[in-house]
Amino acid sequence: MTAWIEVAANGLLESELNRALRVAVVKALHATTTNPQVFLNAYVSDLGNVSTWT
Repeated sequence: MTAWIEVAANGLLESELNRALRVAVVKALHATTTNPQVFLNAYVSDLGNVSTWT
């Protein structure tokens, strides 16, 4: 049922990746546009909303 979405998404990824610029990790980490994010705390604190553990 969703195979067409997969095919369309993969086609977009393949066609757009040739325009993606590659940047070295060290350069990316020091870029002014790079901001550290910690997602673990939000994930763990929200587990109570999806878990049935008591």
